[in-house]
Amino acid sequence: YRDQVVPVSRRVGLFVREYEPKGGSDRTVVILHGAGEHGGRHRHVAERFCRRGWRVLTPDLRGYGHSGGRPAHVVR
Repeated sequence: YRDQVVPVSRRVGLFVREYEPKGGSDRTVVILHGAGEHGGRHRHVAERFCRRGWRVLTPDLRGYGHSGGRPAHVVR
């Protein structure tokens, strides 16, 4: 596991968690969270994929978790 901030504009960076299996992998799955959440909530799923040989990315979308920017507004 490692985390990093990936720049998406001059003012905003996305916080991304990366789970890499031992020996690496040529397969990647991206897990996206819902409104009002963050990528860390899906750690148990990411670890399960990683144990099965997948590289997993769980970003915090713009404005959520550790990512910069304004969060989306969801009416319902």
